[in-house]
Amino acid sequence: MNKNFRHIRKINCLLLLACIWSLFAIGQDKPGIFYSISGNGLKESSYMYGTYHLIKDSYLHSYPLVKEKLTNAKGVVVEVVIDSSQTAAAMGAGMLKGKTLSSLLPPSTADSLDVILKESIGVGIAAVNKLKPVNVTLTLSLVHMMKSNESIMNQYTGDYLDQYFAKSAKATGKTVTSLETIQEQMNILFNSESDEEQVKSLQTFLSKRTSMMAMGDTLLLHWLDRDLNKMYELTKQMNFSSADEEYLIKKRNLDWMEKLPKLMQQESNFIAVGALHLAGQWGLIKLLRDAGYTLTPLKL
Repeated sequence: MNKNFRHIRKINCLLLLACIWSLFAIGQDKPGIFYSISGNGLKESSYMYGTYHLIKDSYLHSYPLVKEKLTNAKGVVVEVVIDSSQTAAAMGAGMLKGKTLSSLLPPSTADSLDVILKESIGVGIAAVNKLKPVNVTLTLSLVHMMKSNESIMNQYTGDYLDQYFAKSAKATGKTVTSLETIQEQMNILFNSESDEEQVKSLQTFLSKRTSMMAMGDTLLLHWLDRDLNKMYELTKQMNFSSADEEYLIKKRNLDWMEKLPKLMQQESNFIAVGALHLAGQWGLIKLLRDAGYTLTPLKL
């Protein structure tokens, strides 16, 4: 494996933490990203916090209420628990089998991508030829996000928020539950669309990358402002189709709704998932309320 390709693999390990990114929220005085969950027979309240996967835990120094509820809860629920022993195998889901990226792309698209890759990460298309088209899209998005928001990201230290919540729980003997395995999450990211459909999405991204990357930057600012409505509204302007919402948000949230009520009945849980899983018609806020729970926004 050459040096450039190892570099890409490192980038995609960061992508795992971003998990789709997370890429994709309802209330009063801005709906917010933090809620208590009560009612519907629960003996103790649980709490739900909408994370931004690339922010590190020193961010929470300014929001002691989050740490207080984390401490008080008996269990912690996260999207996925990172297991380094499974990471390499899981990342294989993002690799092409028996074909190359260059062979899938029209020559003009391949040429444009080669230039953009060299400008963004310092390697050409040859270094990413084994990656699925969606993997390249996500890699370019992540690299831009880290570079464009470097001053914001560098303000915070420690573990990425989702890691922090799971790690803190383990250190204090709490129950840690993952809603998905790494393999399941990578399969959702990389295998929900055919290679041909991924090529079309990559072409759309390349043609609109400046505006889409700017919207991604704005999405972070809305999260920092804890404005879930604006986050959700912004996703409607991004390259986020009904099919994307179906497999990235709706299906996953409905699967999670099979697990969350049982976990909350057993004990008080601190639930940490990407903020956009809270939003909209298929968001966890609405799904939990429809199921009879009372969700109360907690002001930070």
